[in-house]
Amino acid sequence: MIKRKQLAISIAAALSLQACATLAIAGGNRHVLPVKNIEFTATPAPVGDAEQTTAYTKSNAVVTLLNGQKRTFPLGYNVLYSSGDQIGNWKAGTVVDKSGAPLMALKDDAANDLAYGPFYARSPDANSLLRNGNAIKLVTHFEYDTEVPSASDPTMAVSLYGQLPMVMNLASIKQDDDGMLKAVGLKNISMNSIEGLWIPCAGELTPWNTHIGGEEYEPDARTYENKALTPMNRYLGTFGQTAAQGGANPYNYGIAVEVDVDKKEKK
Repeated sequence: MIKRKQLAISIAAALSLQACATLAIAGGNRHVLPVKNIEFTATPAPVGDAEQTTAYTKSNAVVTLLNGQKRTFPLGYNVLYSSGDQIGNWKAGTVVDKSGAPLMALKDDAANDLAYGPFYARSPDANSLLRNGNAIKLVTHFEYDTEVPSASDPTMAVSLYGQLPMVMNLASIKQDDDGMLKAVGLKNISMNSIEGLWIPCAGELTPWNTHIGGEEYEPDARTYENKALTPMNRYLGTFGQTAAQGGANPYNYGIAVEVDVDKKEKK
């Protein structure tokens, strides 16, 4: 279920998946230890090109047991998937129309150029990792695609920023005995109930176990009073039509979008 509501911003750690009452220690025999609290140390600001262009962490989880002892565990960075990756029957970030079919061509009127799809959104801007019954789900919204090769000259690029509807994906996540997460299934989340998704940015996991994300840089309704909102018309299939003609309405975008995963969603 998808609905729009006011956006509030906060940070949720992946460990919020579980109420940490005990800690299982891996390696050799496993022991279950009573936990009082968990703290996370800071990662220093990146230094040099390598650190500035790489996703990583130097933080530790410092676990205090009920008996006062402390255990320190280095944190790591694990990539679940990237845009364009095939997971099950879906490729991550695939840009679709209202029927769920990938968009296969884009005419850039400003540059009088053509680009061929499928197109993959390249900026997974917010993630919500949530429990769904006994299953773990990951909702990801993608902010934009940037550019693709021109159909007339592959050495040139067609700019795609703000030229495509955007998408949210739902991943099924498996967690092994050591806590490692892995994406084992992926699907597109239909945006038909809100007339498509416009440039989502900040997002969060809500206290009531849903994903919420805001659409930013909303289209100026005055600009599109007598002009077609082409990116969202691509989603709706109403090419060249203004809102008055039945095309995309700018007042439908620039709002917060909330996604609630059906408890029957197991795969």
